[in-house]
Amino acid sequence: MKEQHPTPPATPLGTVPAAARSKLGLAVTYIRSRRHAEALEVLEAILHDHPDLAAAHFLLGKVYALTGRIERCAECFQAALDSDPTLAAAHLGLAHAFLEQGRDGEAERSCRAALKLKPELALAQFMLATICERRGRDDEALETYRQALRLNPQLTAAHYKISHLLLRKGREEEAVAECRQALRLHPVNPAARMALGDLHQARREHAEALAEYRAASSLTLEQGLSHFKTAELLFQQGKHEAALAEYRQSLNHRTEAATCHHRIGNIRFAQGRLQEAVAAFIQALSLEPQRTSVYFDLQAAFQALGRHVEAREVHQHAVVLETSPRAAAVDLDL
Repeated sequence: MKEQHPTPPATPLGTVPAAARSKLGLAVTYIRSRRHAEALEVLEAILHDHPDLAAAHFLLGKVYALTGRIERCAECFQAALDSDPTLAAAHLGLAHAFLEQGRDGEAERSCRAALKLKPELALAQFMLATICERRGRDDEALETYRQALRLNPQLTAAHYKISHLLLRKGREEEAVAECRQALRLHPVNPAARMALGDLHQARREHAEALAEYRAASSLTLEQGLSHFKTAELLFQQGKHEAALAEYRQSLNHRTEAATCHHRIGNIRFAQGRLQEAVAAFIQALSLEPQRTSVYFDLQAAFQALGRHVEAREVHQHAVVLETSPRAAAVDLDL
């Protein structure tokens, strides 16, 4: 399971000119609705008029973080700090970006800068603890995770992180107690179930470990399928923006990924956002290159963009694939 790091908060502090305030509010609304392309458009327009506005740079970094463009998000958070070095949220955002890139030393410096400005930031304490753990400073990590919990007792991830550290120290009963506390706070947390399974495995309690691993798998699968089925229903009803949000949640759980990208492409095509449609179709094909229906949709997008040579090439490839019984069987899933 890929290590998850909580993302930085969505709204920074700082002085905002009155002329930009309503536009920033709109950008925040788009971000919360996962309408990232619209948010980018609004924020870029704001920065055209106010190039040194720290809040706009911060929110732009947030959008890039949410869409996985880590290098760009780091640049934006740094731009926010160049305009206003007192923005603790921007230091924290930069720490998150560095942590994702494996640049632990720089991440630690950014975390400490955020905590110097705002010692009460539980998320900064959590990130700092994660860095300490990754750098082999287990005692410091343990105390820092506990400090994060003192600041935010609902921070479930800190409990199962502590459980792993306690297990390494041979303090198994305390480790179990931390996992169970995480599950009391969030009973459907697959990561806590996985951590409890690891504890049972370390104690050679194989049946209990297997039960926890299966419970974690079921929770992850059910969440992904739930989002996917919701998205499909919304798509059929023509509620495209709501469907997009659900498809992205399904992708977070790696459920029906090729179909999700294909549907996202269909929605973007219907909205006239052709470049995004092309990108989504190509992503779908990278996952399942035998889906001929995606090739035909990609052909239509290329034609609409006036990219006729590419459209012909895609069409020819699809025609060849259509003669393959395997390809036809795959496409029946759509």
